[in-house]
Amino acid sequence: MRYALLVALSAALTTSFASAQSPGAAEEPEDNAEIVVDGEVMASRAAVQKFSKTLKEALQQAIKAGGPANGITVCHDQADQIAARLSEELEMLVGRTSLKVRNPNHTPDAWETAVLKQFEARKA
Repeated sequence: MRYALLVALSAALTTSFASAQSPGAAEEPEDNAEIVVDGEVMASRAAVQKFSKTLKEALQQAIKAGGPANGITVCHDQADQIAARLSEELEMLVGRTSLKVRNPNHTPDAWETAVLKQFEARKA
């Protein structure tokens, strides 16, 4: 089973499963459905932590070896490679996005944009 994971949207995963149900869905989900959702949320959170830790370690090593400019290269070049490797390893889509992207390859799709805007509204 593949499920989307976006590091910038890790908190959304917790709420998106509940809010993604159609309005006509049963009010009380079956126990098995809750277990599956909980398992997916836990797996997604673990993937976020693994991605963040791996990227942070690569970034710190690059900065130590060549200064801040070297760190920029890690974020620009290696982050996508790390995400691709983890996507394959964990059998889920791992990536980054934001409303203010620096890399056009990380531009959010419509669903991601909507969730990110919800986050912005909550901050206000």
